[in-house]
Amino acid sequence: MIANVRDRGLQVYLVFIRFRLIKLIFDNNLDVYSNGQILAEIHRTLSKPKVITSDSVTPDEIVELVKIVTIPIISKPQYFLCPDMKNNFLFDIALQRNCLFIITDENALLKFSNSPVLVKSLQ
Repeated sequence: MIANVRDRGLQVYLVFIRFRLIKLIFDNNLDVYSNGQILAEIHRTLSKPKVITSDSVTPDEIVELVKIVTIPIISKPQYFLCPDMKNNFLFDIALQRNCLFIITDENALLKFSNSPVLVKSLQ
């Protein structure tokens, strides 16, 4: 666990999802990309009250870890049809890097029937 979470059920779930994601990445030799928008979204989410309850780790430290384990890219805005407009950049990255899929748990993206890239959940 990177950080403690107040809800034990959620803590176990996060460890399980994190393990599945890491296993998926290594078993399939996947490239994982990041850009400024993804890093900012991770930081914004982790900075919300009660997301991280441990003083031993900060959102900045987690973002630095994500930078280490991902391939940084600069994407150009080109896709504007996402049902959740704030996530257009995910499709920009996927399309510009010829990605096979996007992994997310956002329902709007998972239900996006006209997606130009396969959208999958780890669940």
